Amino acid sequence: MSMASNSFHQRLITSQIHSRNQRDPELEKLLSTGPWPDPPFTDIPQCRGISDYADDLLTKTLGQPPTGIQEETYNIPTSGSYISTALLTRPAPGSNPGPLIVLIHPGGFFLGSPAKLTMYARPLAQLFNASVLCPSYRFAPEHAFPAGVEDAWATLQWAASHASELGADPARGFLVGGISSGANFAVALTRRAVEAGLRPPVTGTWAPIFMGLNEEDAVPDDYKRLLTSHEQHRDALVIDAGKAATMWEYYKPMIKSPLFNPLAPPLGDISAMPKMFLQVAGHDLFRDDGLILAYALQDHGVEVKLEVYPGVCHSFWVFAPSIKLSKKFVRDIVEGFAWLLGVSTDGLSPGWETAMMMPSIKIDDSPKA
Repeated sequence: MSMASNSFHQRLITSQIHSRNQRDPELEKLLSTGPWPDPPFTDIPQCRGISDYADDLLTKTLGQPPTGIQEETYNIPTSGSYISTALLTRPAPGSNPGPLIVLIHPGGFFLGSPAKLTMYARPLAQLFNASVLCPSYRFAPEHAFPAGVEDAWATLQWAASHASELGADPARGFLVGGISSGANFAVALTRRAVEAGLRPPVTGTWAPIFMGLNEEDAVPDDYKRLLTSHEQHRDALVIDAGKAATMWEYYKPMIKSPLFNPLAPPLGDISAMPKMFLQVAGHDLFRDDGLILAYALQDHGVEVKLEVYPGVCHSFWVFAPSIKLSKKFVRDIVEGFAWLLGVSTDGLSPGWETAMMMPSIKIDDSPKA
């Protein structure tokens, strides 16, 4: 489906505006106080150690779940001999069943844990009476593409068939979400769910800082001119071009597979995808991955909510929770989920605007003895 010329022109102007934006001044000031953790992706044990340490600190900082919310672990068989350890966060038994949400954790396809998502799962359970399942999956490079996403697909299927056991009613909403590499999984799983006719059907997707158009050949011809962020932000904070190359070398994705590239042809069923909420960082190497995905879905008739945060980098709200754009980002998450579920924020409990604020945790990336 070709874009109308006026639509393409407007998007090209928008791309040029993003390209001229300077780094957010609050973020710039914060960076001047000292370097951020920046371990090289080439040292996998170090990266995984830092990630696990951070997850442990986050878990300790958040403490026990709030009153009325319970957490439990499920062991879900996936493909081969792997068993996914999934963390379920849900309202205490006795509550009316609410939406079912499956969230996929970030980590560049080679590290991370469901604990990274606790700060999102608990507020989602509280605010929307949702059951939130966060599964683990196999990592690259030991298990390259498509092992991890196939594990996630198996857990999504399991969740769909065990919704009642999880305290959920998918008729009130069945959402898939993930951050960064988890966003890649979430969008890919949504497309597969549509094409495979998963029942109950997925009703919406959350995909902040999506990555998945790792080279020009992954982009449909109509949108190639809009892919500029990979070069413009090759020296970006958090993930630069060198780290991205290492990550792709570990994961070894196939750009022609819709399990990695949601815009891989044929696009026959893409118009049947449910509504999607995308959050894009303006100084992210992967900025245009998210923008192009949003534009392509819109051009195929999919309802898209798109929020762009100028002058900030990948995962900025985690590393810089005190800046204004981070506060907007976490507020937008709640508003985005309300939109996906078709409810108003007017009925949410007080304080919802900051419910997903990242606690300040300082991580030391120096080598461990």
